[in-house]
This record gives sequence, structure tokens and C-alpha cells, in this order.
Amino acid sequence: MLSKQELKTLFENGDIPRQEEFWQWQDSYFHKDENIATNKIDFDFSKKADLVEGKIPASQLPSYVDDVLEYNILADFPQEGESGKIYIEINTGKQFRWSGTRYTQIIDTSAFDEALKNKLDLPKEKVLEPGLYNYIPLVNKDDQTKKIISNDLGKYLFKNIPTFLNEEEKASWKSQMNGGWTTNTMSVAYIMPSIADRSDKNTWFTLKGANLNLNPENFSITLSLVNGNLIYDVANNQVQLYQNGVDLTFYLNCSNLVDGEYKVIINNGVASYTTQTTISVKNSLQSVDLSNLQWDKKLYNNTVSNLIFANGNVCSFTTDANVKPLADDHTFIAAFATEPIINANQDFILKGAFNMNIYDYYASGEPEYYFGLMNAEVQPQLSNQAISYVMLRFQGSTIRLKAQLNLSNHIIATIGNDVLTSGTFSFMRRGNTMISSLSLPTGTFNTIETVTQGALKFGMFCQNNRYTTNVSTQLQELILL
Repeated sequence: MLSKQELKTLFENGDIPRQEEFWQWQDSYFHKDENIATNKIDFDFSKKADLVEGKIPASQLPSYVDDVLEYNILADFPQEGESGKIYIEINTGKQFRWSGTRYTQIIDTSAFDEALKNKLDLPKEKVLEPGLYNYIPLVNKDDQTKKIISNDLGKYLFKNIPTFLNEEEKASWKSQMNGGWTTNTMSVAYIMPSIADRSDKNTWFTLKGANLNLNPENFSITLSLVNGNLIYDVANNQVQLYQNGVDLTFYLNCSNLVDGEYKVIINNGVASYTTQTTISVKNSLQSVDLSNLQWDKKLYNNTVSNLIFANGNVCSFTTDANVKPLADDHTFIAAFATEPIINANQDFILKGAFNMNIYDYYASGEPEYYFGLMNAEVQPQLSNQAISYVMLRFQGSTIRLKAQLNLSNHIIATIGNDVLTSGTFSFMRRGNTMISSLSLPTGTFNTIETVTQGALKFGMFCQNNRYTTNVSTQLQELILL
């Protein structure tokens, strides 16, 4: 390349340069090899970095440039690191950060994320390929396949879910697993009737307890002898389910069973429960003839009345001004008692029916009428002497009849504003337990109580009223167990 002096000679004395000389001049313009004085350049050279052995020292680099530090092995790392910096172990390629107390490895999940994404994005027709055997396919609303691991880790998490839940959460989880139906612990307090004969007829059994609202799509009822030698399945179409959780009823033709004591096994789709109460099945039952019962009667002031009487299995009371002028005075004016009908230590079932009518509720007071079982040695007196009983009472404020079963709360006995009602009742004793049941137009009600095992008879005890009132009972069946 020509020097500056040589280029000047190309233009002396008005000479015109040749083509070759012109291109030499152009090369000199682009490739000038003269140094430019620093004072001619608009730049602060005090800010430039100085090379040390051809490299810029770390002290002259920005702080972020040395955020990544490399060492051959972990042992070469500084004893105390700096937060915000990444330390690389060259031999393994592993990355670490300083936690403040130690070096912790940074796991690179990019490869794993990509592999997992590839697995999850497969169309659903691919889910049965061998490479996907460790996944459970789940299809969402967009028809995209999602999966959760089903290997040992997934099984461990699933099987141990209950250990992470409190009792309320466990109950909710189990209910959801059972289609929303409760799986709380079932229990049965009693079964009515607790005895049946093997005659060729259907017998309805009522179970009372807790958490008996079973899933209609997933339940079973089974009978088993207490020794487990016989299992009898009750067809689901013979079972009446209720969602109150208290009641469960089914019917059975006991002619297919053998004599013995049977427990009921209830399965709610998740768990099974076996009743402690049993159903006794016998070839024949000992029934007592009630048509010729003898009664004792006690009337107010020992008067005589054709409206108050008892005969055979029927007892009838009607207010009578000849016994006592009709009034709302809550005075007992009549008492009845049968002869002893149940021996001491005798288990039994007594069933009956009743009717009650007040002929003008506008003029009625709020009298009470009792009927039930009384101790055999007691003679009828003008008071309630029943120890297991039903009480009927008119409540003027609601214009309704109410009932009470033993010492339970009062029960509305009529559906509307009505002073005429009827129903059925039963008393069952097994050992020292008495189960009393009352069926009204408003429902069936039951109580359980501990009672004496002494001899018993039936009685009825009636109060006066200021308007004509009629109450009657009929003893329908007495079975000795």
C-alpha cells in the first residue's frame, strides 16, 4: 500500500491518475496504517480495562460477570460461599448455590420436564403402550389424557391418605368414594319384631339405629346364624331404604330358614356391620288367646257406667256425666287392668291398636289418656300406673292430638287440625330391655328402656274432659318368646 507522500505524487502538476493508481488511493483510504492521537478521540480512556497477561482481571469486570464460578471438584469450593453466585463442579457438571451454611445442589429439571411433557401429551389411544404401563390415564373435559403415577410411590400416597386426614375429613372422603353416601360407622339398636315363625308368609322387619342411609346402588343385607353356619341373602328389592339414617326395613319369607338365632349383616358399599341384636326364627310361636281376658275396673266414686267397659281383648272409655260432671279438671275418672298375662322372666311381644276422638275440640280441655303395661300385683287406681305406656293428649293451642311414648318428648299425633286419630302400638321385652313402638299417621316412634323382669298385665287410665271424648284399645296379639 502506498504511503501518503507517494499518493501525493499521483496528483502533482495536474496529472490524472491511472486506474491502478486510483485503486491504490482507495486502498489507502480504507486501510490507513497511521495511529490516531488519543487526544483527538472523544472517549474517557480512564474507564477502560487493563489486560493482565491478555485477560481482564476480575476486579475490573461488572459484578454480574463472575456470578458463575467454576472449580474442578466440590472440595475446591471456598469454605464459605457467596449468596447469589452459582458454583460449578467441572468434573461432574453439577451446579451449587451457597445457602448461608452449606452448598446445595441445583437440580436441572429441564430434561425431566421435557420427557414428562412428551409423556403427558400423548393422545389417549397411546395410553396402552408398554412405555406407559406406570401411568393411570385420566381424560379431562377437553379429551386430553393426563396421568398420575401408579408405581410404588403412587400406591403409597393413595393407601396412606387416611393418615393425613382428621376424622371429619376421613368420613367425607369415604362418603365421596361411595358416591356421596355416608360411610359413617353403622349401628343398630334393635330389630322389630325380634322373633318370627317359619310359616309361608312375608314378615316385615324394622331396624332402628344410626347411619343406615345406604347407597341404593351399592348395598347388601344378609342374615347369618350366630354360629355362622348359614348365610341368607335378602334381595335388594325386598329392602326399603330411608335417608334419615335411622330406619331400615326389609321383608322375608322365613319358611326358607332353619330354626335359630340370626344376626343381620349390613354392607354399605364400603364397610360391613353385624348386628348384636338377633332375630329368632322358630317353627311355631306360642301365641296367647286374648279373647277371654278378665278385667278389673275402677271408676270415680265407685260409680257405675255403661259407657266405660272392658271385655275380652277390648277396653273402651267415654266421658260420662253420671261418673263425674264433664269438666276440664284433669281428674282421673277410670282405670282398667287385665288379669296377669305375662309371667316373670318371660320374653314377649304384645301388639295392639287404639282410637281416640274428641267430639268438639272448641270445648275441649287438655285431658290425658294412658295405656300400657303395669306390674301384675298392682290393683287399678285412679292414676297412671303403667310403667311402659302410650299417653294421648289434646293440645288446644295447636288444635292437635299429641302422643308420648314413655318418657320421650311429645309427638304430634295428627297431620292437620284434627281431634280424631288412630294407630298401633307394641311392647317387646327381651331380658331386662323393653322396646316400645307407636305408629301414628305422622310416623313411627320407638323407645328403649331397662325394665323389671317381673310379671305384667295391661292397663288403661283416663281423665275427665269438658266435652265428650272416646278412647279405646284392642289387644291384637301376644307372643311368648
